[in-house]
Amino acid sequence: MISSEGGAWLFLTGAVAAAGLHLVLILGAPIGYMTMGGRNPGVLPASARIASAFQGVLVLVLALIVMQAAGVISVGFVPWAKWLIWVIVAIGASSLVANTITPSKPERWFGIPVALALLLGSLTVALSV
Repeated sequence: MISSEGGAWLFLTGAVAAAGLHLVLILGAPIGYMTMGGRNPGVLPASARIASAFQGVLVLVLALIVMQAAGVISVGFVPWAKWLIWVIVAIGASSLVANTITPSKPERWFGIPVALALLLGSLTVALSV
């Protein structure tokens, strides 16, 4: 079985991949088909870039909480990390479902492995807290 620290690093790997995708989308890469159900096949419009920025920042904040809950780092989430980790597990499960049912095949190819890393990493940490 993977350790709590290993789960945290797995989550961080998935989070960095997701945040990286959102960063290139924000910067104007014409790969909108990789996110939000593929509704915007080229460059994302401004409103979708804002949503993408929010998602990128959110996944990195979640990574900090997971790393804190696993004891890898200490960033001040101590009082909340032990219950927030279960919220993060639920978000990971929801993300896996969403990425599985998206109509965009490229989004599935990228999103399913990333969402699986986020879910398995956070669940491993949650079960050991």
